[in-house]
Amino acid sequence: MNKSSLGKYCFVFLILVLFFLYGYNLVNKTLLSRVGTEENYHQTEKLDSSEKSGLWFECDKPEFYWESGDFVGAQYDLVLFNHLDYEINDWEISIKVPRGSYLDATWNGVFQLVDDNLFISSVSYNSVIKKQAYPIGFIMYIPAKDAENGWNLTDISITYKKFLQMQDLTFYWVLLGFGVLITIFIIIYGVLKIKVNQARKQQKIYRDIIEQSLTTFANTIDAKDNYTEGHSRRVAFYSRELAQRLNLSFEEQEQIYYIAMMHDIGKIGIPDSILKKPTKLTEEEWEIMKKHSTYSGDILSEFTAIPEISSAVRYHHEWFDGTGYPYKLKGEEIPRTARIISVADSFDTMNSKRVYRGPLPKDEIIRQLRNNAGIQFDPEIVPHMIKMLEDGTVDRLNALLR
Repeated sequence: MNKSSLGKYCFVFLILVLFFLYGYNLVNKTLLSRVGTEENYHQTEKLDSSEKSGLWFECDKPEFYWESGDFVGAQYDLVLFNHLDYEINDWEISIKVPRGSYLDATWNGVFQLVDDNLFISSVSYNSVIKKQAYPIGFIMYIPAKDAENGWNLTDISITYKKFLQMQDLTFYWVLLGFGVLITIFIIIYGVLKIKVNQARKQQKIYRDIIEQSLTTFANTIDAKDNYTEGHSRRVAFYSRELAQRLNLSFEEQEQIYYIAMMHDIGKIGIPDSILKKPTKLTEEEWEIMKKHSTYSGDILSEFTAIPEISSAVRYHHEWFDGTGYPYKLKGEEIPRTARIISVADSFDTMNSKRVYRGPLPKDEIIRQLRNNAGIQFDPEIVPHMIKMLEDGTVDRLNALLR
């Protein structure tokens, strides 16, 4: 992994961390704002069944009373029903009772009588009342005069706060779900990244093997003629550069490079007496020499790993006007790869020393390229070859081959 990629990953990770910190803080603020609000409920009489929702109290009239001087005692069983969508805490129940009353026994709460109010607050085990019915009880003595009026628990109030945790907030689960998805995505991405890198390394190994093998074959072909040493690799470099300037894809550029490396492989079937002849070939010899492109196509006919390699090498001596060989194809009947290699091959022939002449001058090469555009060469490709010669690209590519 290069420094640029590492920097990008660190930046993305930092953004995700900041996002989760912001989201967590937002959830926490939302939670605090909701739990800090004090709620109230007041009930003055027994509720009908249709009204029993949310929060309410029930307390049946005592069945037994005990007389004690001027007081009457009874057991009061109060039930707090919490059917809210949340739990409650910090609660305190307030009940209006006859003045002068006193408590004899209590359970499930902390009880305090102040004038005509009975206050009940939580103890440790019921500080939070869940979504359930919670019983609270006490025995209380009230003045006998109030008992004669049929006093009962009716006027009851409760103050409380919502008891919420982060998991009670929808946004918390949204944030958590998003975090889980991001985590899964990062894990999957990491695994795929590792596999892709491994595949790329393996692909590079295969590519290096192919390139080294083809280079070896090309050098073997070129070695048959001292004057054409390095010709196949130069044609391959020029062809790939032309493909790039024609805006072909990277894969197509690589394919053209490999195909151009093999464009003269058929010369292994040409006798050395013809291939290395220091004088002009006879007509019969030239007819034999022209067969090298057909031989090339035949030799590579089973080489299916590189698309079009057989047809491209077979037709790279076809002319754009239809007067080439071996099949006199013309125009777009000739595969584009063959048309590109044709320009690169002819250029290198003109730009290289041959047994019968030295390299042609730069101006002469440009003149011949222009004059043969539309005749021997595809007129769309020729300007790019000329530009490569004029802007120094040819010299740069040749330097790489030394």
